[in-house]
Amino acid sequence: MPTGAVYVGRPTRWGNPYVLGQVGDAQRWTGWYVGDSRDQWANHGEYETKGEAVDRAVDLFRAEAWLIAADIRRELPGRDLCCWCPLDQPCHADVLLELANAAVSS
Repeated sequence: MPTGAVYVGRPTRWGNPYVLGQVGDAQRWTGWYVGDSRDQWANHGEYETKGEAVDRAVDLFRAEAWLIAADIRRELPGRDLCCWCPLDQPCHADVLLELANAAVSS
């Protein structure tokens, strides 16, 4: 991890509570929401591909990121963010960067 970077994966406060899992024969993907207690699971759909499930998880995070937007704008501007997602795929860290850096450019 680069010096000064912020890890934003689970279980940090910046982690995306929408997670993925494979259904049955692993040909389909499902998404789950992990609640505040980390034991409250709720299904948010099934998808034909992992890519569709990832896109949905990031979209769901984006829809709720306003809840922590003030913290994001205060603590993350100009910081490098690290997550486990492949760099060429959507990630909730992209949403965090958009919100954090919007504060810098305003």
